[in-house]
Amino acid sequence: MEEEITANNVRRRKFTPQMDWMLGSASDVEVARRLGLPKHIVFARRRKLGIAPAQVRSRPFTSEEDALLGTDHDRVIAKQLGCKALAVSHRRKVLGIPAFESRRKWTRWEDELLGTVSDEAVAERLGCSPGAVKARRNMLRIKLPSKPRGTRLSADEIALLGTESDEKIARRLGYSESVIRRVRRGLGITRYFDQKRKWYPAEEDLLGTMTDNELAEVLGRCPAVVAARRREKGISPFVIRPWSDEEDEMLGTMPDERVAFVTKRSIDAVKTRRSQKGVVPFGGWKRAPWNQWEIDLLGTVPDKDLATRLGRSYGAVRKTRANLGIAPYTNGHSRNGSAKSAISQPTR
Repeated sequence: MEEEITANNVRRRKFTPQMDWMLGSASDVEVARRLGLPKHIVFARRRKLGIAPAQVRSRPFTSEEDALLGTDHDRVIAKQLGCKALAVSHRRKVLGIPAFESRRKWTRWEDELLGTVSDEAVAERLGCSPGAVKARRNMLRIKLPSKPRGTRLSADEIALLGTESDEKIARRLGYSESVIRRVRRGLGITRYFDQKRKWYPAEEDLLGTMTDNELAEVLGRCPAVVAARRREKGISPFVIRPWSDEEDEMLGTMPDERVAFVTKRSIDAVKTRRSQKGVVPFGGWKRAPWNQWEIDLLGTVPDKDLATRLGRSYGAVRKTRANLGIAPYTNGHSRNGSAKSAISQPTR
């Protein structure tokens, strides 16, 4: 005789042999309804006893239907066959068919795009859905900036990249130039340059004094155009070579720009070598006192960008920021949580 299911049994969540026998005979929802128990209790009991779920499909799969498994998402196949996605997923796993992958595997440079702009912009760039981008970003634990004006650019804003100089686009959109440059490079967009632009003698004198990519950034031209012009002039590419004693003796006796021109090296290379040798720059150190306006800018943009705009050395900016206990600018976030450049001349 079947034991009566009392309220005490339900409250203690005890299952009788008769109740266990009903598990798997129908869906968990139906069994829960018949036993007067919550659905999750029936589901947990069935899983604990290792009882397979009831077949949610009334008829077996045909060979034509089996051929469809894995060719699209289970929910799509289920809609075509007129059954539940659980039945399609269960049948696919029984046959050992891998789940459908809606897109190819993510490459390294695609992963580097995640978090630099909005998911919608990355999806449009890669040709996939924003949901796929969000899922990949969450899987890699990449967070979006707290403030959308930090490094997230809309699709319309991204379309402007490369059409003008980074400085003009940054001023138009209200971002810092470093943010525009980083996003443009991450998306593989070539820097804006005028193909019909005339080459001046002063520009041609710089060919071969630094790498083509570095010179392209300095002149605002495409690296391929710089390389082509250098080959046209028969100038060998820039190679890192050791410093001679004669070149070391030039350090500090003339401006770094003049030393770079004479030695056929980049200005950064000359400054680095002079710093390594502990040579005082030509004209002596300029130790202008820091005003409050300059101090307020520390940490709001990268130290190198701020050094260029303030006319100070990178080491001086970094040292002053560290002495004041101000966190550096990292990943598009300033010390106040915004990557938007606030550099402007103080009101007098």
